[in-house]
Amino acid sequence: GYLEPGDRRLGDLYNDIGNFIWLLARQDVENTAKQNHLQQAIDYYEQALATVADDSEPEFFAMVQNNLGAVYSDLAYAQGNVAPLHQAVQAYETALQYRSPETDTLRYVSTQNNLGTVYWHLAQQENAPKHLQGAISCYESALKYLSKTDEPSNWAMMQNNLGTAYLN
Repeated sequence: GYLEPGDRRLGDLYNDIGNFIWLLARQDVENTAKQNHLQQAIDYYEQALATVADDSEPEFFAMVQNNLGAVYSDLAYAQGNVAPLHQAVQAYETALQYRSPETDTLRYVSTQNNLGTVYWHLAQQENAPKHLQGAISCYESALKYLSKTDEPSNWAMMQNNLGTAYLN
């Protein structure tokens, strides 16, 4: 049968459709089609978020917010506009409110890295000192939970990102 309004599985379905459309956008070579697909993905992610209260399913909520951050980042590049980068910051920061480094270390580290990268890109467009400090803060927060011996490639990538932010 069909899913009824209020069925929790709708959130998963909307998220999956958003992911599919986001993947389509990444294949688009024509910029208008890319932007349209990215906006459609955002719409589906927002529908997914509307199916749950943020505190009732924190892992799902964080996952969808993280997806939104990534799509807003892609939209910023497709549009050549910084406004979606600010929306990406908001989505990643919201995701981090529901991702604990103690219980979901790698996803926490990944989200911190993504947020740091958005701040780095913002710094290329506006208010460089503020946004570079945001990037540095994110990369340093992520490094607290990475071990050079246990996660050498992630540790090295984060050190590289941190060095790039300091260099800028």
